[in-house]
Amino acid sequence: MSTKSRVIPESAVPQQCRLVDILLKKADPVVQSIKDEARKGIKATKDAWYQASYDAFLPKEHRAPETPEQFLRIVAYAYAWVPTIGTLSPAFSFPTISHAIREIAIRERQVPYNPRDVQTARRDTVQAIQAALGTKSPASVVVASKILHFWDRSLAPMIDRNIAKAWKRLAADREWKDALGEMPGFSNLRISLSPGMNAYLKYWEFAYQLRKCSEQFDYRRLDELMFCYGRQK
Repeated sequence: MSTKSRVIPESAVPQQCRLVDILLKKADPVVQSIKDEARKGIKATKDAWYQASYDAFLPKEHRAPETPEQFLRIVAYAYAWVPTIGTLSPAFSFPTISHAIREIAIRERQVPYNPRDVQTARRDTVQAIQAALGTKSPASVVVASKILHFWDRSLAPMIDRNIAKAWKRLAADREWKDALGEMPGFSNLRISLSPGMNAYLKYWEFAYQLRKCSEQFDYRRLDELMFCYGRQK
């Protein structure tokens, strides 16, 4: 996706697509620079690991897990991206979490779309993952977001300290602030450096709305842009 062209025609651009264009303009050069460094192996940074491992964790043929063992593998992937480790075996919770995730899909397909119903289903799922991991700490929301994304890249965005840094940096930009202010429900979105449940659910809905701009702009594209922009020195 080029930063020089709009995601959709100018005549049909809603506010969320203006935000996509702003983010692409500001963050995509950073993403490409990090990818170039990772490919060349010229810097020993965590970014090289994130770039290499993502494709290994989520190959093109990726499918949602069908067994507790496959679910355990996804949890292991998530823990490979955070400085912590679980205290329970989440395999026993696989049926509960599978059911909760199916509920998200059902609520998202409802017509008319009901944000409160969708948020409830998403919250229930995050809490089910927290229970499976044996923790309710705010940090567990970060792990849960990665588990959900590695479960199915079209299911949920990831969130962490770097996303929060990117959000803070963007929030200081007048162009971004103006476009965000025209999207109902998001102008007061705040993400702390230790994102908790409420911030994640609101960011999830924000990301869900941005996906309407283009089939190419999925959760992975957003995560990549926000994460790299947040890690920029």
